[in-house]
Amino acid sequence: MRPARILRELDFARYYYYDRTGLYARSKRLGITSLQGATHVIILQPVPLFGSYKIETRLVYWDECSLFFRHELVTLADGCRRALLVSRQHSVGGTITDLLKDLPGTSFNRICPIYIRKWLDAMLITGAKLRQLEYKQFEK
Repeated sequence: MRPARILRELDFARYYYYDRTGLYARSKRLGITSLQGATHVIILQPVPLFGSYKIETRLVYWDECSLFFRHELVTLADGCRRALLVSRQHSVGGTITDLLKDLPGTSFNRICPIYIRKWLDAMLITGAKLRQLEYKQFEK
């Protein structure tokens, strides 16, 4: 399965998660929309042709403006993890605190997992590097 197909399936898994947990209904009520900010895909093994699979989605961290999800693509025949994905959803029109207030499972002390912290650091470094290159091109 190609990464583009995995990302398409990830969208459906995320919509299902939003609906199942009540995030969608609450975001509609509060006027909050979400925007896909970034996705990191690690393909461990290819999914066999015509192989059935499921995507397990977990909310692992949030800050004031973003939700961070961990997704695992697991084949049903052997239970093997075929891909790991991390995605960031930006909140537009409200705060994540308002969105998650009083939802089950959101009362625990959230600590940013190290893999998300490193991923965010890598994006900051890459963004700064690209901005430097961009400015150098316009100076010539």
